Order: sequence, then structure tokens, then C-alpha cells
Amino acid sequence: MYRSRRTGPSTAATVTLTLLLTIGTAACSTPTDGDVAPYAVSTRGDPEFESTFRHEFADVEGVRMHYVTGGSGRPVGLIHGGPQTWYGWWQIMPARAKHHTVYAVDLPEEGDSAGSPSGYDKATLGCRGAADRHAPPPAPQG
Repeated sequence: MYRSRRTGPSTAATVTLTLLLTIGTAACSTPTDGDVAPYAVSTRGDPEFESTFRHEFADVEGVRMHYVTGGSGRPVGLIHGGPQTWYGWWQIMPARAKHHTVYAVDLPEEGDSAGSPSGYDKATLGCRGAADRHAPPPAPQG
């Protein structure tokens, strides 16, 4: 009786899955650079970022929200989709910052934000919290 020694589908699938997981983990891991905080690694040494923007944190509804802000003028909140971070908005942020104060927020459990919010509306997720923290007081109504 002849019996072939072939790699079964389960062995090939296991090798493929292991390879994909290894590549995916490496691609999705947060790079670190010595003493630089994880949230600042992607912008370290970028003169365009450093001249206009800064990393900030705000505690909103029990969630520590990371956001990037810069520019001046009426506030504009940029909220990414998932799974992404504030950095997804980087290409348009410099242009927006010429006429607006830009707030690009990391949603809870994404990027460098931490905690579970009491709700997922925009105000709770930090756009209003960040803008209220830095916006000038409203003009008196009269």
C-alpha cells in the first residue's frame, strides 16, 4: 500500500496563520525610541509638527483622552474611525491649523487614550472636552 507524505491543509494553514500573525504584530506594534513617550514617537523630529502642534491629555467622563492640538481660530474637531488614531488626520491638519484650532482626538481604547466612556457621543469622547478646555470664554449676549 502506497502512502504519500504530504503536508495536510492544517499544517499549511498553521504556518500561514503564524506568518500572518507575526507580520501583523510587527506592523501594528507601537514603536518606541528611548525616552520618547509612545504617543510622540511618530512626530519626534518633525519640524512641521513641532512648530504648530503638541500632544495633550484631558480627563473626560473618566477617560484619559489623548489628542493633538495646534493652530488658532475657531475649533475644529477631528475624530477618526476605527481602528485608527489621530495620525490618520495628519495630512490635512497643517492646512486646517492655518485658520482653526485643530483637535485630533484618539478615541477611547485607541491610540494613547485609555478607559471606557459612559457614552460614545462626540461630546463624551473628548471633542467638546478638549475644545472647552482651551477655547476662549463665549462673548456676552446682550
